[in-house]
Amino acid sequence: MPTNDLPIVQRIFTAYASKKHSDTTLAAELNREGIPHIHPQTGNVKMWVRDTIRGIIVNPLYAGWVVYRGERFEGKHQAAVSRELWERGI
Repeated sequence: MPTNDLPIVQRIFTAYASKKHSDTTLAAELNREGIPHIHPQTGNVKMWVRDTIRGIIVNPLYAGWVVYRGERFEGKHQAAVSRELWERGI
């Protein structure tokens, strides 16, 4: 994850965990504010959609884990959000 994405990822988790936003309302808000979503594989700028937000929220990578063959392991990377916040979102 590029470091300039970190504040956006943290915002998504915090807003979603507050129960005041859904994946749909978060996508609409980010689009309304003109915050770009860069597709990680193509580099293309895309609109935020519900599925993109959901993919971030459920991805254990953001909490410092990696998944290999269905098992979750401690990653060697810095977590973007606390595990407590990540677990509140799923």
